[in-house]
Amino acid sequence: MKVPEGRLFVLGDHRANSNDSRYHLSEQSGSLAVSGVRGRVWEKSAAPTVLATIGTLGIALTLLGIGGYMARRRAQRSLPPAAPWLVA
Repeated sequence: MKVPEGRLFVLGDHRANSNDSRYHLSEQSGSLAVSGVRGRVWEKSAAPTVLATIGTLGIALTLLGIGGYMARRRAQRSLPPAAPWLVA
């Protein structure tokens, strides 16, 4: 397949079920004009870093919450029983 100059041949992420350039081969060899591109993917994106940071923070907060809960339970168990005359 020869892609004309100034045009792109695109493939979908899920190749077995994508309506990408292979699906539209009868229309200009399945290619699309470079001018039709609305955005570009940059090699170094901040999105994975941000998602990893948020995920790590979520795990840390969850572990802190579980640790605090366990510490409170342990503290409550170690208290001496209340005097019977103080219980209402």
